[in-house]
Amino acid sequence: MYVLEPYKVSYLIPCRKARRSGFSFLEFNVFFPDTSFSLDTARSALASAVRADPALADLAAMGAGVSTDGMRVAGVPVGVDAWVKTFVAKKAQSVLIDVAKLDVVSDGLLHNQLLNFCQNARMAFLGRNCHR
Repeated sequence: MYVLEPYKVSYLIPCRKARRSGFSFLEFNVFFPDTSFSLDTARSALASAVRADPALADLAAMGAGVSTDGMRVAGVPVGVDAWVKTFVAKKAQSVLIDVAKLDVVSDGLLHNQLLNFCQNARMAFLGRNCHR
């Protein structure tokens, strides 16, 4: 994680692919928590930071996912309240759809285990990690 102080970039999260000698990142996401930033302003600030700091030069060609609302970090939504609530609501809806798919399982024990250890775990994970 990097913090670009002049532009108040909160998170620059590298994703995917590690090498033995260090990390090699194919893509990354940047979250600007400042609500006064528009998406265009955030993209411009990131481009300026990359141009201004030679240590970030490798990031220029990677193409960043830029957000002013929020982002997912290790499956956990991080961002403004409205974005987090929308993320959790969508995840809950997808769990409900998946639970309905389990109706075809006729074995009661297997059905119960799939609910407890698969579907319940998805929402329990969000419940443990979303602090709003």
